[in-house]
Amino acid sequence: ASDVFPLDPSESADTDNDDIGNNADTDDDGDGVDDGSDAFPLDPSETTDTDGDGVGNNADADDDGDGVDDVDDAFPLDPSESSDVDGDGIGDNADPDTDTSTSVLWEFTPEVLKACPNGVSNCRSSLP
Repeated sequence: ASDVFPLDPSESADTDNDDIGNNADTDDDGDGVDDGSDAFPLDPSETTDTDGDGVGNNADADDDGDGVDDVDDAFPLDPSESSDVDGDGIGDNADPDTDTSTSVLWEFTPEVLKACPNGVSNCRSSLP
């Protein structure tokens, strides 16, 4: 590999061709995500690896590593959930009422959503 900064002993590469050497550049691949937050700092097509398998989410068929491909997973970023048979937005593992009856346990009102910023399944006991 040739040195793109032959007169600068502190630099030799510029991966994203922005005329800032990789040592000084906070975003070496130019994807808009700082290297410190980028799981793939030299790959502009990837930034995240949710399941830590070394394959970026853009190329990974199973982002959460639960064995269910994202296209078939109702919760593709939650390894503890993959289905929601009653379609209520609560994964079957956390849902005490997985039937598809029309009874409603609560409504997703603004008050409920505000009271449960991390998801309704995480604060069932505090729901109105």
